[in-house]
Amino acid sequence: MKTILAILALTAGCAGAFAQTRADTASTVAATDSAADAGPIVIAPLFEYPTAPDNLENLQKRADWLLENFWNPFDFTQSSVSQAALDHAFSVYVAPLRWADPKVVDAQISALVRTLSKYPPMLLQFTKAAENNLYSDKAPMWVDGAYMKFIDALMANKKISDLRKARYKEERKLLSTSMIGGKMPPFDYVTPSGVKERLEFTTPYTVVIFGDPFCSECAMYKIAVESMPELNQMIADDQLNVYYIIPDGESVEDWQKQLARYPSAWKRGAGRLLDEVYDMRQQPSVYLLDGSGMIVEKYISTKALRHYLVTNNKPAEK
Repeated sequence: MKTILAILALTAGCAGAFAQTRADTASTVAATDSAADAGPIVIAPLFEYPTAPDNLENLQKRADWLLENFWNPFDFTQSSVSQAALDHAFSVYVAPLRWADPKVVDAQISALVRTLSKYPPMLLQFTKAAENNLYSDKAPMWVDGAYMKFIDALMANKKISDLRKARYKEERKLLSTSMIGGKMPPFDYVTPSGVKERLEFTTPYTVVIFGDPFCSECAMYKIAVESMPELNQMIADDQLNVYYIIPDGESVEDWQKQLARYPSAWKRGAGRLLDEVYDMRQQPSVYLLDGSGMIVEKYISTKALRHYLVTNNKPAEK
């Protein structure tokens, strides 16, 4: 599943290797299928990308240095630049987020956004680059907290038109209810038998699975979770609730019959346009919540879900 990094709780063990890219090695983007015969498209870099000094002793310090110095050669006063070249530069810039000190990440992205706020054309282009690299379906990782800094600055800038802000405003609305560390607003849903219910936080942990009975990835996730004896025992001990919710019942034919086959210990049902309220970039969209409704993780794999719950479960005293 997609790697998600919270801005103040970055995951240190993400897969992949950190490569320092110099400007004399031009970025190469694969051609589209329709233009495959023409060969690769070569994009000239905007500037020479900095390389961390060799005397820095570990990966974290090198990553911190790059975040602190990456944009030093860039001229923010330009009226526009190649978006493709900026996207590439931004992808190199955010690569160290995996290993940098979270405090450095927060400070440096905040500083970058403050600088960009003085130059609306660049703020708009950087927000697009942030969307492509930190939020979109094709982004190498999702870092919602960092992306929100760009959106917030864009929304606050009076020199950028409402028309240009429209898409980002919608993304901000979805993220505002769905950020790791924030509380998930409760939603209403209808059970297969027609009873109206509401998301409640009555156990130490709650798992909310937004899915579709006809989605193969959702089916695999459901099978994996219902096959975990430890989680089934937590449900029986009132330590865990699992909600399986169809975001919009009107969009799924015969959903009542489909959900009737799901585990009876789960809370099952369908909502109404919930995909317009919560972030659901992936199917299934899975949220792990604590007893207060705070989002602990989202888009979490079944393996990571089991590990977290088993590790952190504190059985109730008898």
